[in-house]
Amino acid sequence: MALLPADDQDQYTLETRDISPAHLLTKIESFSMLWKHEIKTLESSEFESGGYKWKVRMNLDKSGDISANLCMVGTSSLPRGWEVNAIFNLFLYNHISDNYLCFRGKARRFHAINPECGFSKLITKESMTNGYLFKDKCVFGAEVFVMKKAPLIQNVCVHNVSNPYKHEWKISQFSKLQGIWKSEEFSTGGYKWNIRIYPNGDGRACGRYVSVFLYCVDSKSFGCGKKLNASCHFTFKNMLNATTKDHSMEVNHWFTCSSSDWGFAEFKAIDEMRDNSKGFVVDDCCTLQIQLSVKAIQEAATTNNII
Repeated sequence: MALLPADDQDQYTLETRDISPAHLLTKIESFSMLWKHEIKTLESSEFESGGYKWKVRMNLDKSGDISANLCMVGTSSLPRGWEVNAIFNLFLYNHISDNYLCFRGKARRFHAINPECGFSKLITKESMTNGYLFKDKCVFGAEVFVMKKAPLIQNVCVHNVSNPYKHEWKISQFSKLQGIWKSEEFSTGGYKWNIRIYPNGDGRACGRYVSVFLYCVDSKSFGCGKKLNASCHFTFKNMLNATTKDHSMEVNHWFTCSSSDWGFAEFKAIDEMRDNSKGFVVDDCCTLQIQLSVKAIQEAATTNNII
């Protein structure tokens, strides 16, 4: 059978099926009269699927070749900004093989500007005689599957970071610190933060490394769809030897309600940190400097109309 060569090859895929269409089945008597009387369109009755009303419009061009559109009906009663995603399958019954030729469509988007979608090219007038037009009768059908599951709608705002937040802390009596040292809270990018240092290490780094973490104080109130991306440059200043470099590391992380801190368990070896000759601790005092930039925020949209 010679089908029309589709301009858009991704409009549909072809298959045969024994089961009749689920939503619409229409028999057209004296089909040849459509060509004889130059009737260019033929619309089905309205039918319901997925909570919406639809109809199928068959189109015949000047040569008699056939295309089809699925049209939404009663859209004036839908709320402003409405949008429906659906899959449209069209069927032609073959009277000889007693099965259906299925034009299986792909997901289409219906909305106020474009309330109909379809297949621009289906089958030629000549191909209809290969079992689809029998005793001048043609049977076509349709299925419409509305994609009900609402997607997770999110907004992502990427910040233009020109002036990162900078701060410096002088930490006294470093050798006497136990457990955890917390900086005072500070604000940048519209959110509260603090720095947490474990002088004797955290977790598996305990006893071997000084651990340093950035903590987003406000993240505990984030909803499940909210994330905040930030980068922080940590530096332990060398205060003794100008020829010795500062010790710096940078972290980038998406902070969420379940991931409120991020940093380095193995930031600086404890032995090196406490070696007075290295210059990182002088008179039992060290200096921590940070540069913090909030780069992006991702959160659930307040409306489904995200465009």
